[in-house]
Amino acid sequence: VCNNYSEGGYAGIHSVAKVYNSVFWNNQASDLSDPVNFIAAGSNSSGNFTDDGFDGVSFISTSLAEDNSLTGGPHFVNPTDFAGLPQTGQQIIAMRRADYSITAASPMKDNAVASYASAQDINGVERPKGTKADVGAYEFDPDAGAVSLTSILLTPKNLSVEVEDVGAFTVLFYPRNASDKRLQWSIDNPAIATIDADGVISSLSEGQTIVHVTAVDGGFADAAQLTVVPKPVYHYPKAVLEADELYPMENYTVPSFIPFLVAKEAARIDSATCSDVSIIAGKIATMNDAISKLVAKTEPYNMIANINGDPTTRMAFCWFTNGGVTEGEVQLLAQADATIADFEAGVDVITIDATPTTTKALHYGAQKSGIIPATHLPSSTKFTYVSHKAIAENLQPGTAYSWRVGYAGHWSEIAHFRTQDENQGEYSFVYMSDSHIQDQEYIDHAHRCAEAVAKTVPDARFCVFPGDFVDTGTAANSEWEWERWFEEAMKAVIMQMPFVPTDGNHDDSPNINYTYHFNTDNAFNTKATIKPQFEGITYSFVYGDVLFLVYSKQDYWRGEYDYSAQTAAYLTNDVGNWFREQVALHPNTKYRVGLVHKNVFCGSGHCKDKEGPTFRTTMLPIMKECEIDLLLQGHDHTYEVIGPVNPDTRKPILSAISDREEVAVDSKVSISGYKGGTYVVDEGTLYFIGATCGRKRYSPYDRDKLNGYKSTHKMTDYFDLFTGMFAQPEKPCFTKITVKSDCLEFNSYTAEEDGTATLVNTMRVKRTTPHSIPTGYEDVRSMDEIREGEKFIRDGQLYILKNGRIYNVIGQQIAQ
Repeated sequence: VCNNYSEGGYAGIHSVAKVYNSVFWNNQASDLSDPVNFIAAGSNSSGNFTDDGFDGVSFISTSLAEDNSLTGGPHFVNPTDFAGLPQTGQQIIAMRRADYSITAASPMKDNAVASYASAQDINGVERPKGTKADVGAYEFDPDAGAVSLTSILLTPKNLSVEVEDVGAFTVLFYPRNASDKRLQWSIDNPAIATIDADGVISSLSEGQTIVHVTAVDGGFADAAQLTVVPKPVYHYPKAVLEADELYPMENYTVPSFIPFLVAKEAARIDSATCSDVSIIAGKIATMNDAISKLVAKTEPYNMIANINGDPTTRMAFCWFTNGGVTEGEVQLLAQADATIADFEAGVDVITIDATPTTTKALHYGAQKSGIIPATHLPSSTKFTYVSHKAIAENLQPGTAYSWRVGYAGHWSEIAHFRTQDENQGEYSFVYMSDSHIQDQEYIDHAHRCAEAVAKTVPDARFCVFPGDFVDTGTAANSEWEWERWFEEAMKAVIMQMPFVPTDGNHDDSPNINYTYHFNTDNAFNTKATIKPQFEGITYSFVYGDVLFLVYSKQDYWRGEYDYSAQTAAYLTNDVGNWFREQVALHPNTKYRVGLVHKNVFCGSGHCKDKEGPTFRTTMLPIMKECEIDLLLQGHDHTYEVIGPVNPDTRKPILSAISDREEVAVDSKVSISGYKGGTYVVDEGTLYFIGATCGRKRYSPYDRDKLNGYKSTHKMTDYFDLFTGMFAQPEKPCFTKITVKSDCLEFNSYTAEEDGTATLVNTMRVKRTTPHSIPTGYEDVRSMDEIREGEKFIRDGQLYILKNGRIYNVIGQQIAQ
């Protein structure tokens, strides 16, 4: 299977089957930078000299150089030098003369896995001829002489070509490795078509004729029928033809033009083949609606607010424009529901210039999204954008703001947020994760979840989102997926509150789309010894009684790491030291909450990820030392309440759990048999995964299934860690987390099709003893210097002054 090409997807085989005596080489796909020759799990074959880097798949031929003649190349006798269908006469003849048997110089020689090699190669040559069988379909025979033809076959037996088009038949040679593949061609009626010496047909007029081919070696001959048909005449609606001329893409924003293009191509119906007038009318109406929504190229889009620094007085903003539009600013008004008229009045409007950055040329569509065939754009389509970033400082605490982005005459819609109160009391925030935008179904599920959030938690201060915004990563990722996340899937939430993001594994791309789209604190990157690929994926902030530690594990492999030793320098040093630093800088918070994509503990598909044991070995000592109360995770797409976990024994602290509701064991409700509960985190961290806000879902593993992967996850009694709700609700999910004086209260919901929310679980996380204060930290203020509502430290303990009385961090009054 060699030299094939795919417009997306795989160009070789995607299977779990075992394949023997085969070679997969130099296959190419437009949308993937991953290996495209063969993707499989646990297969064995003599198809390639062993490459242990592919999880035991021993025959992926990406270990063969693409250049046939290089030292690491396959050294086939005469392979084709192009991928895909032949386009020229030279390519046609090269295809016909191809010979994928190997020469004596091939690295595949004597390299097959002997236990899987057959007794003969594809031509019946006995194997092995050397010390071991040769990789692939052919065994090298040092004693073989010239191979004579025994027959040829012309295919197909009836080829249809349009007038003024070109075509070609294919000749199959038997045996395949025949030495002489020269051919002679003729055609009965040259008025219908001509044929050249390479067998390339040029059609001239309608009719049928016979094409003949004869092999020079042995005189073997075959014939087939050629039919030349008239060019089709299409009768497209006039409105579509007018739209082709009136709306060039460069005049409009990318997000408004693409839906128009989809609608226009859908309306390009041939009235000669479609007699249903109502269908055509409906398609044209949809196209006209898309035309009415076209937006001039100068307008902003993909806008978002991000917490960056102190949320009491700061807010960061980011948005996109088409390439070349570098002018931009953000405007704010200290009003909850400011209107366009309020902004245009100019009274008390805060205006901040943005910094523009021209992006790389970003690959636009992935094949699985359907956007490429729907638009008829080339699969290689790329667009360049301008990413605008600005930060508002010196804002008023506890104030509702309205904001918009753009510049004079070119403004976005108006969005909203509220700064943290100076002495923040109870508040709520939202958890969503793993939207995995990839096609319209995934967009619709995430949109439904965002609509439910906007209706159910309109007063939430921010939304935490631990990664996998999109589905297609790698160098061939899809900016269309990012565009739809902002413009459709999450817009209802974006317009109401800022986001707190970090990256997931599906967001990874050298095109750094993530960096272009968000504006979070990048101080970690500037200090890190091992530099992450994206900016602003590890950062912290304090909101009320909570220190939020947002971090990414995606770059754990960039420094020294060892799966067998379960070490990763990036996590232990860069991330670990950053955790310690942040806790030392913010000692006086009641709760310490982490946010990350990849899991420390999880109980579904990702429990068997090979990096899991490394994450536990590196991160659990950090969780213990820094006394992290709660870790909000993503990645596993299942609803999971885990712990609190003793970081030393990796066992649940059952004495720290109360008020759980016992329920019937059911994967949709709770496979653990528990819901609800109160979890005290004084001695260990609670790990939480809130399922997914999107469509991609995994099922929770029961005890037997988790035990079945023990050799990979290296956990004993793993199922026992799932102490609360452990389920797959099978709907988009989100969680409202309320920071109260005595607990963190979780209310988790499923988003229904009508945009409403259904409560599926309520639980509480509590700390009943104050955190330890980092060594060396000392509060030197006298009691006279401490103001009402301020926190202070005495003898390593944290206190607060309220109404002239002293309370500890858990609300107990202390004697004066």
